[in-house]
Amino acid sequence: MQKILVFLIAAMLFTIYFLPDSFASISIKKSDEIRCTTIHSKFLKMGEDEFRKRYPSYPIMDKCMMLYGDPDFIKKHTSITNTFSTSTILSDAKILSTLKIGHDKFLIKFNMCYDENKKTKHILIITDKEQVVGKDYRLHKEACPSSWIMVKAYDPLKTQFSWDYEHKSYPKIERKML
Repeated sequence: MQKILVFLIAAMLFTIYFLPDSFASISIKKSDEIRCTTIHSKFLKMGEDEFRKRYPSYPIMDKCMMLYGDPDFIKKHTSITNTFSTSTILSDAKILSTLKIGHDKFLIKFNMCYDENKKTKHILIITDKEQVVGKDYRLHKEACPSSWIMVKAYDPLKTQFSWDYEHKSYPKIERKML
């Protein structure tokens, strides 16, 4: 009888201690959130790999990484989302094909025509889940080049594209196009 009682108490303590964190959206103390917010700009400039190398023993690194991946945190604390407005999005891009490569991850082949006398290597891509700048390492000679890019989206067919002629460097959201 005592063994059963000890087992039940241990099971209750286990569920109280471990399970709330696994089911919670991101629970973090306000002071830790403020600390993560202050170093968020460094994270955007460096990118995740270099940031982890630079701050390997930062006490709340795991919590900050979870926050930086949270869409609500990104909307609240990133000026990038305010920089790109949907009024600058052009609708002349055509999605040629989509290939699902993971949970909410798609490889999209699209084709988009240059504006008259303007060419750039950067394309602003907005999905229902993220905003990225596609970076091509070559200027295409044809007027309407096709490219592939990996995006995170719930519905990839609602992806919007626009040439980014006045490109500013955002290393965290730049992604290579093929």
